[in-house]
Amino acid sequence: MNTSVSHIEDDANVLGRTTSSGNITLSKDIPENHIKSVIKHELGHVDDVKSGALAWDDNNFYWKGKKYNKAEWQGRKDAPWEKDANKEAGTNYGR
Repeated sequence: MNTSVSHIEDDANVLGRTTSSGNITLSKDIPENHIKSVIKHELGHVDDVKSGALAWDDNNFYWKGKKYNKAEWQGRKDAPWEKDANKEAGTNYGR
């Protein structure tokens, strides 16, 4: 399965996102010098989505069989899926 990367309008103040279908969206305002590192970080999430390690719905994240409340964990640097993606990509994204 291929992963597409597209630029979108995003008002959530994020540089990139992984979709539940395993694609990547980048903010249309992403600085040029961040594109490669954000894609590398998001590819970690893509791998997790495709392997079934990471999923989400409107209310929760599901990481390796454990449920996390989305309102509490959205975008946090200390979320286990963010720690994993940051470690693999050598980045430090999240709040």
